[in-house]
Amino acid sequence: MWNYLKNSFIFAKEMILHPTEATKKISEIKGAIIYLLIISLIPAILNGIISFYTVSDISERPLSIFFSVTFTLIYFIFVMIGAAFIHGFGKLFKLIKKDYSFTFAALAYASTPAILFGWFQSLLGLISIYLDVIFGLILAIWVFILQIYALSNQHKIDKRRAILLVLIPAIIFAVITIILAGIAYMYISAIFTS
Repeated sequence: MWNYLKNSFIFAKEMILHPTEATKKISEIKGAIIYLLIISLIPAILNGIISFYTVSDISERPLSIFFSVTFTLIYFIFVMIGAAFIHGFGKLFKLIKKDYSFTFAALAYASTPAILFGWFQSLLGLISIYLDVIFGLILAIWVFILQIYALSNQHKIDKRRAILLVLIPAIIFAVITIILAGIAYMYISAIFTS
């Protein structure tokens, strides 16, 4: 157990400081799952502490801590779904040949900055919404770049294919989300205006 913990944080440091080299060393899906769960612990604890001190009503603190910790740990599920979406797209358009485990491992390791520094975004949100948004964009761009390198190295494809593999499903997902949000808004506004 100690080795998993130690190795996870050593690899996280490599992903932050030397991402192009680190993405060449990505391990199998089991290692990626363990890595995600281990590095999610620290942000989960930090988010819980932030929630504890920022919620003014004492009776709401336990629920706030529960949601902040749970949200951090649920990121794991989002990585799984995102990997499935990207992998399905890649297989459909013959951008990749390897199986899902390679896509999941690439995206799991590429999400290192978002997991490790996402709690800091919550802290910045307390100071200014603008700092929160700017830091969120920086994290998103950083993760996007790491996803390109990781997918390129895991699937042995060139960077252009990796960009398409990440960017096009993200655009499709954004369009679907906007359409669903618009439909939901129409139904909700119809309920409240009648």
